[in-house]
Amino acid sequence: MEFDNQRPIWLQITEYIRQGMIAGTWKQGDKLPSVREWALELKVNPNTMVKALAQLEREGLIVTRRGAGKYVAATSSELLAKGETEALELTERYLSQMRQLGCDDAQIAALLRQKGMKV
Repeated sequence: MEFDNQRPIWLQITEYIRQGMIAGTWKQGDKLPSVREWALELKVNPNTMVKALAQLEREGLIVTRRGAGKYVAATSSELLAKGETEALELTERYLSQMRQLGCDDAQIAALLRQKGMKV
């Protein structure tokens, strides 16, 4: 995973794990890697992982089972709803940034078509 220096690493890790759940990498009931395993894999401080996982727990996406580790708590439908919400937020940010660059809707649509999207 490559990190963006402009944003907190824990937040990027939270998004990475959340997106993995939405994409089906981890499903309800799946045991997640330990804090140490993830910290080694992502080459981050374990405290950073703790903060990221705590956020996911606050969101209700994961649950800690004492002595057993962390597990995906969210159902597929909850994750799908979360994915739709995130997609809308990304779209809104994209459109806002494109408009700040001076692009109107027609120009944005033309750029998306250049990338092979049907608009």
